[in-house]
Amino acid sequence: MKNFIILIFLMPFIVFSQDYKHINGYKYLGKLTPPEGYSIQPGQFSKDMKKYYLPATDTNGNAYLLIYLINNKGQATLVSRHLIEIPEGKVFAGQSSLTEDEKTMVFTVTSDNSWSNNELCVAELETRNKSYTKTRLLGELNEEENADAYPFISSDGLRIYWIRNNQLFFASRMERNHAFKIGNSKISSDKKMNSFSISNDELIIYYVESDKVFSGSRKDIKANFENIKSITEGFQEVGFIAAYSEIKGSLVSVFLACDIAEDEYEEEIIVFYKKK
Repeated sequence: MKNFIILIFLMPFIVFSQDYKHINGYKYLGKLTPPEGYSIQPGQFSKDMKKYYLPATDTNGNAYLLIYLINNKGQATLVSRHLIEIPEGKVFAGQSSLTEDEKTMVFTVTSDNSWSNNELCVAELETRNKSYTKTRLLGELNEEENADAYPFISSDGLRIYWIRNNQLFFASRMERNHAFKIGNSKISSDKKMNSFSISNDELIIYYVESDKVFSGSRKDIKANFENIKSITEGFQEVGFIAAYSEIKGSLVSVFLACDIAEDEYEEEIIVFYKKK
């Protein structure tokens, strides 16, 4: 099984109090919490699986990509912060995905912090100041009055997958400086996705439906994902779950929003596990 990138689903949720450190079938390794003054969105592993990308917003509303070095024990060390240019009148909604060379990032914005106004954006790395600039809305993909969200961009930047109305969409382009052209969906329309992640070779998919996790596979990138099977129902009653990603023989990462204890405050965290 290859490496995985994380794409995520943020919507209103009900918070429960089951202990996320004790999930059947998983060994808890640790959690990643943001630096003081930052609120986070679900993150993703880098294509080489040596780093973890965490979208975040500071108290002034500025958008950042926080980059952590990560090991197979779930230990993460913050190594850099990259400012992200947001289009005027828009608010950063996270859900970021990067190419293998980290030069291109896709992410989402909204105009009024509402889910229904989520739109896809693309930005390029400015090597001089290490920020992501030249941001443009992906007008060739975004659909008015529908949430376009959770983009995954391929390693070479030529293919993109995303969710609209709980369905998986797909588009491609010939060169990085070209616009994307929408193609056929790559999974059966009866699969309802809240969030998903795709392997770097684009042959394996994980997706979350409510609090259940499923996987599927295909033989090549032109085929549809098939062989859909349930991975786990162990996260039921933990809280809001998104961005499930599994690396065979190594880490499982999950974004959780949950109560740390009864009658105590809610927290949003990235949790790392190893499958037993």
